[in-house]
Formats: sequence, structure tokens, C-alpha cells
Amino acid sequence: MVAGTANITYTATNSCGSNFSKLLLTATTPREGEGPGVTGVKEVLSFGLYPNPTNGSYTINTTAAGRFSIFGIDGRVVDEFEITENISQHTLPAGLPNGIYMCKFRTTDGEDHLMRLIYTE
Repeated sequence: MVAGTANITYTATNSCGSNFSKLLLTATTPREGEGPGVTGVKEVLSFGLYPNPTNGSYTINTTAAGRFSIFGIDGRVVDEFEITENISQHTLPAGLPNGIYMCKFRTTDGEDHLMRLIYTE
């Protein structure tokens, strides 16, 4: 093993993927005779979409700005908008049938995060 530092990215999510945190861990492999350790833990992204299932109104809570897209089962975009770092309230477009929708959150640095949104009117 070689002495040095490594950055490790870890993403923890719930079963729907509608809440997740991305952590950056900095681990150091010591020189011979020194103890190993994690030298830093930093949350680099936190995202929450709730309630899920929703009756049409939902909240997004994120620490990163980006574009949020909602797709129907056929793959067409049913809603799409920009979000900022903050808590924001949203409503699904009128006339959508009940069902499971796939959502994509693309951060401004180009990272894609996918999740399911369940709509029950």
C-alpha cells in the first residue's frame, strides 16, 4: 500500500431515490508506523423530494441548483424547470393520470440523478 490521500464519493438514497445525500470522504493512507484515518467528510449535495407519493403538490429541497425534469411512462417530458439551492414548492401539470413518473435532476455541473415520483390524485 502506498501512502497518500484519496477522495471517495458516496451517495446514500432512499428506496424511491427521492431523497439522497452525496458525501465526499477524504481518506489518508499513512506512511509505515502511522495510523490510517478519514481526514475529512463534506456533504457536497443533498436533495429531497416530498411527499412521495404526492397528490400533485410537492416540495424540492436541494443544496445545488439545476434542472428538474419529469417524464411519463412513454418517455416524453411532462414538466421541466430550473431550480435553485433552496426549498421550492411545485405542482404537477393538470390532467396527468395517476402513476409512476421518472424524474431527473441535472445539477449545474452536469451530474444526473434519477428518482421515481408516484402520483395518486
